[in-house]
Amino acid sequence: MDAAAGTAKSKAVVLSVIYAPSAAEKEAAEKKYSCVLSAKGKDRHFLAVVNEVMRLREKGREPDCKKA
Repeated sequence: MDAAAGTAKSKAVVLSVIYAPSAAEKEAAEKKYSCVLSAKGKDRHFLAVVNEVMRLREKGREPDCKKA
């Protein structure tokens, strides 16, 4: 095990990011994941959501996990 990894205080989290889900897909994601975030579009929009979460966590904050 890497020494830095062993001392890290962050924990791994599954980040669910959805785009234009059907009602059934949205409901399933909300049941399966504790945090469901929505992207405004494909490709770079998904990356922008992930980037924002990483910036927040770096500052010791968590994303606003409103339902998508």
